[in-house]
Amino acid sequence: MEYPYLVFDIETIPDQSPGAFDEFYQSITPPDSFFRIPDSLKSAAAILKREEENRENLEKWELGRAAEAEHKWRRTATQPAAGQIVCAAWTLGDDEPRCAWSEDWANEPAILRAMFEMMNEQVGVYYPTVVGQNLLAFDLPFVQTRCMIHRIQMPAWWPVVTKPYHDRVHDTMVIWRGGARTGEANMDSICERLGIPLKGSEFDDEVIDIGNGNTLRCDEISGNVVWDVIKAGRADIVAHYCKGDVDRTRRMHKVMIDILGLDGGRRRSEDTYVSNINRRATQAPDQHNDALSIMDEFPDDGDVFQGEQ
Repeated sequence: MEYPYLVFDIETIPDQSPGAFDEFYQSITPPDSFFRIPDSLKSAAAILKREEENRENLEKWELGRAAEAEHKWRRTATQPAAGQIVCAAWTLGDDEPRCAWSEDWANEPAILRAMFEMMNEQVGVYYPTVVGQNLLAFDLPFVQTRCMIHRIQMPAWWPVVTKPYHDRVHDTMVIWRGGARTGEANMDSICERLGIPLKGSEFDDEVIDIGNGNTLRCDEISGNVVWDVIKAGRADIVAHYCKGDVDRTRRMHKVMIDILGLDGGRRRSEDTYVSNINRRATQAPDQHNDALSIMDEFPDDGDVFQGEQ
């Protein structure tokens, strides 16, 4: 394999647990001044005027309360303990990107198990170096936390993150910054400077309805609107977008390793691989068998968990 790397990306949505949004909504309370009448007001007319002003201010505040709660709730999509993975895409070497996703996007455990099953089939006897954009700060910790929450055993070769770096991880954001913690390093800025097609270039001019009278051009999709697209019933669009990010990341990484001479994947013996698979199947037979049964529902070519796009 000329390019022995596994390039990886996920898409996430806000906290879907019951009452999550309401908790944010109830936590936002109006200022005390909306209910206060200053002692300096003595006349009945002045007091009535102030009470009317307070009511008007409270009404205006209420209009923005839901929007503020929505903003805070949506931010949970970046928090591993609260958010949810709805899509995971990857490619090994120069293969076409594959994707684990489902129209039943609420079944996060099934998506994670299917992802690992398909990856294991490709990885074989290798411990690949895993590549991604902002991988160390976002994707890997997110997957790791969600697997702990759902009691899902990760493959032996999957990098476990316990510190801000890993010797089998190439984070293109970190590489681009040269190890610095600051500096412009979002995907589009890197792609633009390296002459790589930008986000959304994998789409045509399709426009989708995302509710409340709003529409979205597919070539303008970003992580901020993934929830809107999922809610509109277009998980297939999110999956295609995620695969596009994987392809962009691979192109970026190829330039980086060519110029910087970074080292790649590591091989492991087949005996070790088989031993680990057998051990984990014995420790968690229900998980292992559930994931296999999920994959049995779909065609053998299995490019995506939820059928072809």
